[in-house]
Amino acid sequence: MAKNLIFKKNPASLTKRVLAFFIDVLIIDLIIVMPFNKYIESITNGQNGFNYFYSFVLKNPDIIFQLAIISFIIFVLSVAYWSILEFKTRQSIGKMLMNIKVMSKKKGFLFTQCIVRNISKPITILFLFDVLYMVFKKEKQRYFEKISDTVVVEEVLQI
Repeated sequence: MAKNLIFKKNPASLTKRVLAFFIDVLIIDLIIVMPFNKYIESITNGQNGFNYFYSFVLKNPDIIFQLAIISFIIFVLSVAYWSILEFKTRQSIGKMLMNIKVMSKKKGFLFTQCIVRNISKPITILFLFDVLYMVFKKEKQRYFEKISDTVVVEEVLQI
């Protein structure tokens, strides 16, 4: 007779979380950022490098508004990628591959929780703060996870 399997939800390991994040960033770069890179290259005559780009923007201030719009669109689409997937499936593609998932600490799981927990990811300095908070706290939660009342867990078979 088969025994009933019992799964325990443990906090996800930092390694799995980091790998899931990098998988998701790769997907976002391929699907969202790359098409905009081609547009940016077209308006900068295919030149690249920080010095060229900086001097080009200084000589063409009308480009700043276009770049701000592009940055905002990339930000919105990136947050939408994580938020919609996590709300619908509790996992992004990276989390699916790492077998970890997002859970609410409250009863129910709201879309606003997903937005709040993911809002820092496309903003490098904010995400750095978010991750450093996790490193120094015993709960191993990012700051934006804490304020959204969410946790990232992995299910482990309990024997």
